[in-house]
Amino acid sequence: MQKIRLILANNNMEFCSLVRDYIAMVNDIELICVAKDGLEALRMVKQEQPDILVLSSVMPNLDGIGVLSVLAGLENVIGFKRPKVITISAYISEDFMIKAYKLGVDYQMYRIINIEELVMCLHEVADKSTNKNVKISSTTEIKLLEAMHLG
Repeated sequence: MQKIRLILANNNMEFCSLVRDYIAMVNDIELICVAKDGLEALRMVKQEQPDILVLSSVMPNLDGIGVLSVLAGLENVIGFKRPKVITISAYISEDFMIKAYKLGVDYQMYRIINIEELVMCLHEVADKSTNKNVKISSTTEIKLLEAMHLG
């Protein structure tokens, strides 16, 4: 079985350290690198061609939507393999969710309750065919429903 090759793009180093330590114990996932900002994430994606990019919505230099926009523009470049993308957001807005969906995000998470939830999500996204049925975590769905109801 091939390992899931992962890049984590998040400027919260404490969170990245927790993910790195946990992923090290998971046999079928390889954390290739951690990018601290959106520009570094794009460089690493082009260089390493991971299976999955876990992307924070808010980062220095280029945010999650900016990274998704660049990735969408690279889809037809010969030799470029677009990774599946999971976005993580400490806050969620309907606008962000719609933009991310239109730019091809595969899964959207509202915060991470625990690292095990992220690992389950990685397996689910890695197993998905090329069918782009975007999924959102239950906590994201609740936040979206709250936003729609209150807005």
